[in-house]
Amino acid sequence: LSTMIGTSQYGFSASAASSNTVTQSYMLGAQHGARLFSNSNGNIISQSTMATGVANFAGLYISGSASNTVTGSLITNPMGYGAWLETNANYNTISQSTMAGGSSYVPLYILGSDFNAVTGSYISNTGGNAAHLTGSADYNTISLSTMTTSAAGFNALFIGGSSSNTITQSYMTNLTGTGAYLSASANGNTISQSTITSAAAGYPAIYLSNSSSNTIQFSYVQGSTAVIVSDSTGTAINSSVLVATNTIGSALAVQNQTLGGSVTVASTTLRGGPSGRGLLL
Repeated sequence: LSTMIGTSQYGFSASAASSNTVTQSYMLGAQHGARLFSNSNGNIISQSTMATGVANFAGLYISGSASNTVTGSLITNPMGYGAWLETNANYNTISQSTMAGGSSYVPLYILGSDFNAVTGSYISNTGGNAAHLTGSADYNTISLSTMTTSAAGFNALFIGGSSSNTITQSYMTNLTGTGAYLSASANGNTISQSTITSAAAGYPAIYLSNSSSNTIQFSYVQGSTAVIVSDSTGTAINSSVLVATNTIGSALAVQNQTLGGSVTVASTTLRGGPSGRGLLL
């Protein structure tokens, strides 16, 4: 039940401080709204707002700290990052929260951090990616969450150079770009029991590029072309529905497989556009 305002740095900052609880509070920073740093472990922030309005900073910043919990909170920065986890920020949980970012920054940015969980949350951007996992951000889970952006050329979900992440029971949408983009060295990731859509001509709902051993299963995917697999190997699409909305769109397009990559499709409906194809090789 407190207001914490940092006129030069942070609204709230913990450095090598553990097992603290902040609840029903407002944290506003000239840099980060709230910062958990350098082995600040096992802290809880609940029913609170963490905010800043400064580019290159975040509403919530966690670095080198583990097993922290943020729940029922608003994490926002209209000019920068919402929640930013980096450099071995591992085993943290964000639940039942809203993350909002702005410009080309990201509401949920996970860099080089593993085994984090985001659940029951709303992640929204108007100028860039909504959720962005990169730099060996491995074994993270996003569940029961919505990721949305309306930025052309960006993605509701981006995974690059990161492996073994799970997206499940979630909704990813981009009215003017790609729903989910798994880029170079995004390997062994799974999208399951989810809905992924794009409403923009020329942008797929899911784009897999230069990646391997990714799985899409038990999901509904809809876009001008639903799924594009490019120069990737070991892609598996199981028990899903892929729908192309463009007149000449394909449900699944496999292209540029210069490395001889494989795509396996099982128990899946492929519905092309009126003059398109279910499967385009």
